[in-house]
Amino acid sequence: MAKYTWNGRYRQNAFTPENDRDQLLGSVRDADLADDIIAEGCEIQKETMVDLFARREKALAKRLLSGYSFVNDIVQMQPRVTGVFEDINAQFDPSVNKCVVDMTAAAALRNSLANEVSVTLVIRTKFTGSGISLKEIRELKYAFALNAVK
Repeated sequence: MAKYTWNGRYRQNAFTPENDRDQLLGSVRDADLADDIIAEGCEIQKETMVDLFARREKALAKRLLSGYSFVNDIVQMQPRVTGVFEDINAQFDPSVNKCVVDMTAAAALRNSLANEVSVTLVIRTKFTGSGISLKEIRELKYAFALNAVK
């Protein structure tokens, strides 16, 4: 028996309108995690916990930006440079090379996903987003793409 159940809802995703089988699940923020931890009996104040989360993220970003990898039981993050270097003397060229961070689930999370999660799909046909129409979002995507090219 699964310990967790994902309730996936088929619905239109404004960012991939050509795929009517996209699934969007919920999302949480640091404050939501703080509430969960406090509900388990932690006596640290919510504001303090959220501040610690923010400090951790800042420290983690600093390490990633310095080229360090990060691994815990949830995620593995690996900075790398994309693009081709023609030879050993080639220099980093921002028009060809990009700095990225690859992220993947760590072994403990992968194991939990495989053994502790079940999925229930609920069909939903109407987009229930922020009140912005799909047409408006497509136009925003198009405008953004045009500006990104400039």
